[in-house]
Amino acid sequence: MRMLGVSLESEYWGTAWGASSDGTVVVGEGPTDSGPGAFIWDTRHGVRNLKVLLEVDYGLNLKGWTSMGATGISNDGSTVIGVGTNPDGDREAWVATIPLFCVADTDDDGSVNVMDLLAVLSSWGTCDPLCPGDLNATGAINVTDLITLLSSWGGCPE
Repeated sequence: MRMLGVSLESEYWGTAWGASSDGTVVVGEGPTDSGPGAFIWDTRHGVRNLKVLLEVDYGLNLKGWTSMGATGISNDGSTVIGVGTNPDGDREAWVATIPLFCVADTDDDGSVNVMDLLAVLSSWGTCDPLCPGDLNATGAINVTDLITLLSSWGGCPE
């Protein structure tokens, strides 16, 4: 079992509603660093407020949307579905497609290279949650992570 880092010290408890087939991306509702709402968790970034992610990182205009909750995710972790209250005050279903991150690109520079290899090797063994070299989110960096990195060597998919 892996803890997602959703704080249970707030008044609002979190619930995970969906996960990608490999468990590296999870969505749900709960407390995030930006307040309660839909969250997305992945092995690289931890818990993030989904509405803020869509507005800031992807430029979507979600002004007036409230009570957003993420209720499901595709097997590959790139398509999220949910419900929320639209600017007219009506409950409405929504779908968002989020570009996949390259799990082996530990420094987010757009390619898998020697710097990523060094991140895996320098953290070998048991690690804290969200350590960059733990590519399969098991809490340990081992030969499986090394194989994942080497099989992704070069450029990351856009």
